[in-house]
Amino acid sequence: MPRGVAAPCDLDASSALALIRSRQLGAEELVRSCLDRIAEREPTIRAFVSVDADASIAAARLLDNGVGRDGPLQGLPFGVKDVIDVAGMETQFGSDLPIGRVAHADAAVVATLRRAGAIVLGKTESVELAATGRIPPTRNPRDPTRTPGGSSSGSAAAVAAGMVPFAIGTQTGGSLVRPASYVGIHALKPSHGVVPVGGVHPHAPSLDCVGWHARSVADLALVASLFPFPPAPRPVAADPRRLRVGICWTPQWDEVDGDGRFVFQAAVDRLAAAGIDLGEATLPPLFDGLSAAQLAIMRGEARISFRRYYDCWREQMHPDLAAIFEEDAAPRAGTTDRLADALALAARCRAVFADLAHSFDAIIAPATTGAAPLIGSGTGLPTMNRMWTALHVPIVALPTSRDGSALPIGCQLIGRFREDNHLLQVAAHIDSFLQPTS
Repeated sequence: MPRGVAAPCDLDASSALALIRSRQLGAEELVRSCLDRIAEREPTIRAFVSVDADASIAAARLLDNGVGRDGPLQGLPFGVKDVIDVAGMETQFGSDLPIGRVAHADAAVVATLRRAGAIVLGKTESVELAATGRIPPTRNPRDPTRTPGGSSSGSAAAVAAGMVPFAIGTQTGGSLVRPASYVGIHALKPSHGVVPVGGVHPHAPSLDCVGWHARSVADLALVASLFPFPPAPRPVAADPRRLRVGICWTPQWDEVDGDGRFVFQAAVDRLAAAGIDLGEATLPPLFDGLSAAQLAIMRGEARISFRRYYDCWREQMHPDLAAIFEEDAAPRAGTTDRLADALALAARCRAVFADLAHSFDAIIAPATTGAAPLIGSGTGLPTMNRMWTALHVPIVALPTSRDGSALPIGCQLIGRFREDNHLLQVAAHIDSFLQPTS
């Protein structure tokens, strides 16, 4: 390590990769630094279900010896949410039910990252089945009396605590964006259907998305470069003052608390001060029911995904998970199928949003209703995320700069469907104003 550089585990992925490629940092040195951080903070944070220290050190040593050294993520360790398969490691699905098993093959996303030279460090904690039920013991690295959010609890906490430079998670409601906001890091929830979900336990397939947590927009883009995102359809202006960003107060604005409102307004004010062209992104009344539709889709499809567990272990199932099946989901005489209606509404909203979003380079909205709740009160509500997830569009979670004593509260930047690369380029500009360097 060069003098004056932070401990390897505190480097973001892009910085660590540059040092590895220039031979100023060894992959094994980076992995061992991450393992040391885990040993130091894991007893408090509890981000990991399991860590495979021996295998990760061995893989790093091979890279340092020139085996597979040319991968685009060479030597970068990462965490994997425990609803995603890693060959040879047990997938427990965040559940106390007897459903865990050792995976025989990597999930598609893990296989892609490994081919690029990244190294699996371990499996990170998840809310049960990335849905509801058992809440993991993970704590927020910014304040261990608080939750890191869910369901990608361990992935967000591990990145924020310096245990890994990036980690893979999933989102069906708000499971990537909300934790990123609570712990003060970045996340990408890609456009639905671009990142493969093979080897990932299904929750609600028409919503499920694999994404990742990292410490910078550059790191989000680095991982994204491995997947078949379409090229940016138009150039992003080099001068941020030529960007046009829509402000969306969302139909749920009344549920944002005082701190959340203050932080979001401050973020908007910073963008205005930077000369960015801001406009109101007003959603039509059609969108008022979209969050409820997302919940109906998620619950309706979860009944299919988790039915076998309910049929086998309903007496042992966590009450919150069992409630998915025990609520009255069947259509009654004179009513329509709620799942079908919700799917139809989501499809209509996607078409309308595509036209509305065409006027902007991106749309900015609150990521959460406020700061992370206290441990024991759940993992926070996905109120501000459901609607955007239902639209299938890409989302970048951005932390906002606050006083060091304050809990993180982030915002989310929303793009057009399958324009993830464009959104990431816009996010790099926006982030530079939300995270001043001086």
